[in-house]
Amino acid sequence: MLGEASLTLVGAGNLIKSSQMPIVFHVLRMLHRNLIVFLHNAIVLIAIWPFVRWSLYPSALLSLAGLVLLYLFLVGTSVIVAIICVRYRDVPPLIQVLIQFLFFLTPIIWYPEQVKFGTELLKLNPMTYILMIVRDPILGRPVEIQTWNIAIGLSAASLIAGSLMYVRFRRRIAYWV
Repeated sequence: MLGEASLTLVGAGNLIKSSQMPIVFHVLRMLHRNLIVFLHNAIVLIAIWPFVRWSLYPSALLSLAGLVLLYLFLVGTSVIVAIICVRYRDVPPLIQVLIQFLFFLTPIIWYPEQVKFGTELLKLNPMTYILMIVRDPILGRPVEIQTWNIAIGLSAASLIAGSLMYVRFRRRIAYWV
């Protein structure tokens, strides 16, 4: 979603210039579009569950709280990325490269326990904590309270930074598009 956020305000340039909608509306529209796609994919998972029957634990409901924190984190981060990318048009390709790098640095296709060296680098990646609070409850793995605290802090910091950046630059964005 951060890759799409880098082009959101640039793509909505005509709407920004011709309407009085708040600028953040365009970022939220992109996030809600992706949320709808996610919910459609979740329906497919529910439809195939009777045939596959993987184990679900009561702790899997904690992943819903993780999804809320993920959404809040993405709101703040997307606002920051969108504003930076609309101001500096050379940044979106850099964001794409950074996302690819973060994909390999984040335990998406591997578990953190499989890392033999570089665990300190893994702890510096904010996406690790956000992913762990969404994925691990579904898999029945325990999530430490420290991971939840870090994820809550990351979401709050992202929202605060995004809000401050939006308030500071919202009037200039129409001129940047």
